[in-house]
Amino acid sequence: MRLGCASSTRIISRSLGRTPATISASMRPLAGGFLRGPSLTHLTSGIPLSGSAVDHLIQLPHLRTWTIERSPPNYTDSSLPLVFPPLAQLAFRTSGAAREWFSLFQRLEGHVSATPGVTPLARVKGSLGYLDIRGHPSPIINTSLTSPIRMFRNLFRLDVRADCHEDRCNFKLNNDEVANLAMALPQLENLRLGFPCQQNTCATTAACLLPISVYCVRLPNWRFTSTPQGSWATSRTF
Repeated sequence: MRLGCASSTRIISRSLGRTPATISASMRPLAGGFLRGPSLTHLTSGIPLSGSAVDHLIQLPHLRTWTIERSPPNYTDSSLPLVFPPLAQLAFRTSGAAREWFSLFQRLEGHVSATPGVTPLARVKGSLGYLDIRGHPSPIINTSLTSPIRMFRNLFRLDVRADCHEDRCNFKLNNDEVANLAMALPQLENLRLGFPCQQNTCATTAACLLPISVYCVRLPNWRFTSTPQGSWATSRTF
């Protein structure tokens, strides 16, 4: 596990070595259309997608890994997308895209799909195991980013790559907010919330380690330090 900054503690850990689902096909959307059909398992969408394109993609029966570089279409309440597939891995390559897709997911939480008994996010909420957020500018790690993530309760890996800058720290969570995230994600085996920085201005303390150790029992070894320069102390296993 790695939390980006804490006022008295910085934390990292070793990965368990678990890897995402095997990818058997890949494709990048082009302006002229999509090159593969129902057998597609791995998609990188590097261009803006229309609502009809998203509707087509989420109906692909074998799509399991989706890397998104752009924001979602502008949906009205009457044109929201249908049921999302059971993705195993979802990655965002800009923090702005992540926030806008999460905003769409929150809208879909209260939406009823055309499939009886299935909500638009029912499948992906149960299947998603790996969520990856990175890009420029670095994500601001606050509750507006982490609150939507809490709906994916089966995540085993959460990776938010946020670099702090000389004039500011991007880690904005406090102890209670870290605890709420840990409580919502009991299956976590690998956690990264930013990188250690020298600003050391955020509101978390060593107290946030207790709820993490209680709720995220599958996390591996932790290493932590009390110095802003980042000299690491001895590992401790929970």
